[in-house]
Amino acid sequence: MNNASISIVMYGIKKCSGACLYCSAASTMDYRAKDNKNTFILKPEETKKTILEFCQKSLEQGKNQGGTSLNIDIWGGNPVENFEPFKQTVEFCETQLKDFKEIRLHTSGNGLELKDKDIVDFLISHNIHYQLSHDGLGQWLRTGEIDPLYWEKTRDNITLLAKKGILDWINCTLSRRNPSFFDNIEYWNKWRKENDLMNCNLTIKLNHIYDGTPAIDKKWVYSDNAQIKHGEVIGDLNFTGEVLQNYLHEFRKLAYILFTPGVSEEPYWKPFANYITEQAKRFRMLKEGETAGSCVAFQRGLTDKNFAIDTTGKYCQCNLIDSSMTVKNKNAKQPDYCKDCKYKNMAECNPCGSEQLPEKCEYHWWWAKTLEETFQVQELISAMQKNTGHVCNCNKEQPNPEPVFCVKGYKV
Repeated sequence: MNNASISIVMYGIKKCSGACLYCSAASTMDYRAKDNKNTFILKPEETKKTILEFCQKSLEQGKNQGGTSLNIDIWGGNPVENFEPFKQTVEFCETQLKDFKEIRLHTSGNGLELKDKDIVDFLISHNIHYQLSHDGLGQWLRTGEIDPLYWEKTRDNITLLAKKGILDWINCTLSRRNPSFFDNIEYWNKWRKENDLMNCNLTIKLNHIYDGTPAIDKKWVYSDNAQIKHGEVIGDLNFTGEVLQNYLHEFRKLAYILFTPGVSEEPYWKPFANYITEQAKRFRMLKEGETAGSCVAFQRGLTDKNFAIDTTGKYCQCNLIDSSMTVKNKNAKQPDYCKDCKYKNMAECNPCGSEQLPEKCEYHWWWAKTLEETFQVQELISAMQKNTGHVCNCNKEQPNPEPVFCVKGYKV
C-alpha cells in the first residue's frame, strides 16, 4: 500500500493550558491574550479539495499498490484540550476522506487534558495515536509544578495510553536550562521502569528549542528546583557558550553509543535511538534550487503547496499555526552573516522561519561542525564494516599502498 502524510491544523484555535513561554506558536497565535477566544472554522468541502490536491500524486501511485494510506496529524493549540473542535475534525477525517484506503490519525498534547476520562476513551475508541509534549527534567517550563506523569489526576491515564500503544511518541524539548541528554534519559527510564514500560513501543525525541527564541523575562514563582530558583528570571534558553559545548559533547557521545551495533535495540536505549541517529545523519549540502523541507519552500514562495492544511482548506506556513498567520521569519530568510560561511548551503543552516535567527551565529555554526564530524565517523564505520581497507581510488597507483580509509576526501 502507498503512504501519504499531511497535517490538519484546526483553524482559529488559540487555547493551550500549557505555560510554554518559549513556544513559537503560542507567541505567534497570541495564546496568552486576555480577550482571546477560539474561533474554530471547519469547511469540509474546501478542506477535502485541498487534501486531494496535495495528495494527488500519492493517490495515483496507490492505484497500482492496493490503495493509499493517509497519515494525518491533527494540530491546533493543545489539540485534544479543544475537545469539541477536535471531535469535529476527527469526524471529518473518518467520513469525508473515502478516496484513501486507510486513515491513520495522530495528535499531540501536554498531558493535562488527559485528566478527562471522556478524552482518554475517545482517543482509545477511535485509535488516535498521541504524542505527549513533556520536557522531562525541564517540564516546569511547560506546566509549572505539575508533572503530568506523576499528577494523581493524569498519571494512570498516561500509563494506560502508553500500554495500549496509543501514546507512542514523547517530544522532550531541551534548552539552556535543561541541556543534558543523559540526565533526561535517566528521568525517562526511571518513569518507564516504575510503570512497567521498558518493553513498551515508545519513541522519545530529545528535541531542542528553536535557535533565536527570545529571552523570557518572567520570574519563576514556585519552589526551587535543580534548574532554577524561586524568583529567578527564566532568561535566555538558547544554547550558547559552555552550555552549548557540553550539549554537543553529550550529543556526540550519545550518537556514538547508538551507532554501536545492537545497542539501539536494547530497552534502555531503544526509545531514544531513532531520533538521535537520524539527527546525526543530517550533514547534507543543498543542491542548486533545493530547499531543506516543505515548510521552507512554502515560506520562501518556491511552491504553492505544503503538507500543513487548515480546516478552511488553505495551506499553512507551519503545522503549528493556521493560514491566518505567518511564521516570524515569514520568508525563511538567512541572516547576512551566512553569506560567506562554508555551511551556507547546509540543510540545517536553512531552517524554517518559526523564529528569527539571532544577530550572531553560534548554535548553527557548532551544530554544523558536529554534524560534519558525525558524518565522517559514520563513513569510516561503514568502510570498516565492509572490511575493504579502502573506499576510493586515491592510492591505487602506488605499488604497495599503505592501509588507509579515505572518507569523502578525509584520510584517516
